[in-house]
Amino acid sequence: MHNKPKSTTHPLAFQSLFVEIQHTYSTHQPIYTDGSKDQEKVSAVMYAPLFVDTARLPNNSSIIFAELYALLLVLQKIQSHKSSKFIVFTDSLSSLQSISFSLVLQLLEIYNFLLQKGKTIVFCWIPSHMGIRGNKKVNSIAKTALNSDMSSFKVLYLISNSFSRKYIIIFSSLNATLQMVINYIKYNPL
Repeated sequence: MHNKPKSTTHPLAFQSLFVEIQHTYSTHQPIYTDGSKDQEKVSAVMYAPLFVDTARLPNNSSIIFAELYALLLVLQKIQSHKSSKFIVFTDSLSSLQSISFSLVLQLLEIYNFLLQKGKTIVFCWIPSHMGIRGNKKVNSIAKTALNSDMSSFKVLYLISNSFSRKYIIIFSSLNATLQMVINYIKYNPL
């Protein structure tokens, strides 16, 4: 569904595709996730018809953190659930893209490798568009790169062939990757 721009696609078109997806995966337990941010407060939620789990996250957490945490809540719930088939619906394409590519795992693997080699690395957030010289420069370069040829990526997720299911990420294939990242973070804190 993500190839259709929300601004020019009528809601009924998305609803129709959603009904088709529900029908295709009618044997799967549906679960919905969302992250929410209001001022500095942030929460993550997973909802299925028979259960709900919520988490109030640290103030000023990012919305992507909330969306990813909601997916973590789902995986934790699935571990103890008697069903074996699930379909997870999220409105956060960014969170699916974050876990569907192995970039996070690669980042952690390289980071850990460099630490073992005696490197010291500090990650520091800076506010964008505040006149910080290096940030202004990298922002300018990033905008220029928008006109470059597309970089090649190895995609780790599966995509089904039919049009209506073309953009559904088969979440079960991501479970192992996400669990590896979670375990890695748990046992190798940054």
